[in-house]
Amino acid sequence: MGLFNKYKIKAKDIKPYVLNYGACLASKMITQKGLGLNYMYREEPDNDVDSGWRFFSGCETDDYVNNPKNIELYDVNTIANYSPDIIPFLDIAEGFALERDSKSGRFYLLKDNEKTNFDLDYAIGQLRKRDEEVPIHAKLPAKEDLEKLAKELGLDLGSGIPFDYVHYLLTASDVTFGVLEPVQILNENSKQDYLPCLLEDMESLGIGGKGIPLCNDNGDIYYMAKDGKVFLYSADSSRDVDQWDNLADWILNEWILNRG
Repeated sequence: MGLFNKYKIKAKDIKPYVLNYGACLASKMITQKGLGLNYMYREEPDNDVDSGWRFFSGCETDDYVNNPKNIELYDVNTIANYSPDIIPFLDIAEGFALERDSKSGRFYLLKDNEKTNFDLDYAIGQLRKRDEEVPIHAKLPAKEDLEKLAKELGLDLGSGIPFDYVHYLLTASDVTFGVLEPVQILNENSKQDYLPCLLEDMESLGIGGKGIPLCNDNGDIYYMAKDGKVFLYSADSSRDVDQWDNLADWILNEWILNRG
């Protein structure tokens, strides 16, 4: 009886968040001390049931980690219950690590201990896994549709419209997920997500030259700057109030995790 009482989440309260991901190793600082999950990495699995994932609070010392009594074997789903915000990252390949930023609370990606960008196709794949069935589903535009609209708007693909933005429009702008309604180029009857209308929204806020819009969120604007970073502009405070390193970062850490 006392054996199971030491865990912060009881076995009966474990929810089936992710299935068939296999086993992992995790620090007792997460499961017993409740210090949170702030660092994770994936290595080559030890066997057929091992996912390769290793999870830590970030407070462990070398001596703590080297003591096998402090690291236990779990199903990945069990650890996902302690920190559900790891779920969009569980398909990341071996050799990568993720660390939570202490200020923003978001995960960023590490390769060989150096910060690196999330892959846009990976982020789009995670988004597609969550695509919702709706009565009228958006359609993907063809490249010709985008080229025609860009010409009408006087925008150059690649300069006025960053490559990642174009890639998203052509491969994932048909996805419906969560509370956000990101940009469309075929939905002429909508003032909520049609690109020309979003551009007008940016002009009315006085930020027309700062980038290209991704989404109107109750008057606030998510937009992508020419350098690929994504910003949230607050209409109430008349300034940028948040930012993401790139579109993939925004999809994973904002759209999927916070607005899904």
